[in-house]
Amino acid sequence: IASATEAIKILPDHEDALLLRGRAHALKEDHHAAEKDFLLALKADPQLSSAERELGFGFIARIEMSQGSRSDNLKKSRALNPEAKRLLDEAMAHFKRYAELSKDTLEVRFVKAMSALAGGTPKEAVELFNDLIREQPRPEYFYHRARAHRHLNDYEASNRDATECVRRQRNNYAALRLVSANHARLGKSEDSI
Repeated sequence: IASATEAIKILPDHEDALLLRGRAHALKEDHHAAEKDFLLALKADPQLSSAERELGFGFIARIEMSQGSRSDNLKKSRALNPEAKRLLDEAMAHFKRYAELSKDTLEVRFVKAMSALAGGTPKEAVELFNDLIREQPRPEYFYHRARAHRHLNDYEASNRDATECVRRQRNNYAALRLVSANHARLGKSEDSI
């Protein structure tokens, strides 16, 4: 943060330094300071798609912190809390702007899939993750598709994807917890991890 601040003192509208400091603030969970830097970066360069993406993820993090929930529960949180709905709408607007500014890359499609999952459209998320997995079967794609299947109460499919994620990335503890939760839902508690 200090190094980026020094660079910003020299060049106040240096979008890379603002983006770097914003990311550092986000890592420290100071989402308001991060948001301020990302907005300044966008003011310096309105076409800076990465600042839009960071703002979107920042709003999701703020919802999770304020609701004490994970993104799996954002749809429920949105229904319960008007502030969470506002933050989710802000996040979706930034993700949409990010997608508009960016080329159709894997990262953009990943953000679209995550937006569908967070926005309460898990069926759409499954389809988007299907496309991503066909192109490049990364462990995180299997994990998030497993989460989407779980939202659809398809615990078998969720379990297959979470297990595949663990097979590809053994230290993915979130996927391990998901396998265990799926086993419990399926009545296979003796198989839980």
